[in-house]
Amino acid sequence: MCFENLTINEVKGGSLIGIRRTSVERQPQVFRYIAGAEDRGKTLEEILRRGGLSGRRIRRLAREKKILVNGRVSFLAKPMKPGDRVEADLREIGRKAGTTESNPSIPILYEDDWVLVIDKPAGLVVHAPAPARRTGRPGTTSLADILHSRGAAANPPWVPHLVHRLDRDTGGVLLAAKSAHIHARLDRALREGGIHRIYSVVAEGNAMEIPERIELPVAPDPGRPGRFRPAEPGDAGAKPAVTRVCGRRFIPLPAPAAPRGSPLDEPRWSALSGVTFLDVSLETGRTHQIRVHLSALGHPILGDRWYGSRHPNLPLMLFARSLTFPHPADGHSVEVAAPFPETWRPWLTGAPAGET
Repeated sequence: MCFENLTINEVKGGSLIGIRRTSVERQPQVFRYIAGAEDRGKTLEEILRRGGLSGRRIRRLAREKKILVNGRVSFLAKPMKPGDRVEADLREIGRKAGTTESNPSIPILYEDDWVLVIDKPAGLVVHAPAPARRTGRPGTTSLADILHSRGAAANPPWVPHLVHRLDRDTGGVLLAAKSAHIHARLDRALREGGIHRIYSVVAEGNAMEIPERIELPVAPDPGRPGRFRPAEPGDAGAKPAVTRVCGRRFIPLPAPAAPRGSPLDEPRWSALSGVTFLDVSLETGRTHQIRVHLSALGHPILGDRWYGSRHPNLPLMLFARSLTFPHPADGHSVEVAAPFPETWRPWLTGAPAGET
């Protein structure tokens, strides 16, 4: 899913698009079900699984005696009969609320009892490095830390579960669920292609002729830990990867539309004929997928020091611009867009007018 006929100056402000107001379950942290005639003879576990709970989560709830049938703790093999009332307490015990005074401010684009959509700043790591998590020693504050503090301080409290991730240097829209149960629904929607993400990119050179659909498997780069490359025959860990280009605009450099003294009017761009502003969507969601694909086509992302940018000291010009997802309460479509950060302003104002 892409913005249709998108011009480069559209959707500059944070916005909530396409929210359809509906009746939403008031208690997303509680699973409730009344058995019907069709449920006669089915087990309690079957009812819970059909409601979207994983086997692991069901067993944990059973151990904690949080599953009730007709107000009493029940066993998972219990056969259901019409009229039985099933209730499961899905609330989780999160981390203790810590101080948030030193935490960076995270813009909230959308929030309700079920989900939270944030505008992640570039440079903020999503999860703390594994050694810091294992030792519990203080280190770099992560997005997960900030969200856990926010959830622990809420009334009622909630525990964040990120539905997808962004690289440290990539900013933009990120979706989090407020419980494991809600996360399971959204994770299933993501795997089934029901969540759509649009990224904006400034690619080096004239990329107007690159294919609309880039289908190129990616694999871990054995010579560079943590990085990826186009897969070669026999590569271990190779996975299919598809990126769709749904909007493009060429910006010559130095930019004729840029005012004197603008960053786009500087001599450092002499090595480039220009850059191309792209909007891309993901059919798959592999790590570094967009970065690997554009680099392989000879148009690395401006500022991408890992994948061949001629200007590696600039900020990475990759931004998660919008997200569309089915609301876990009733499936209605929610679309949220984030404003471009200040680092994008020269490229937005310096782009020529015209159709993509």
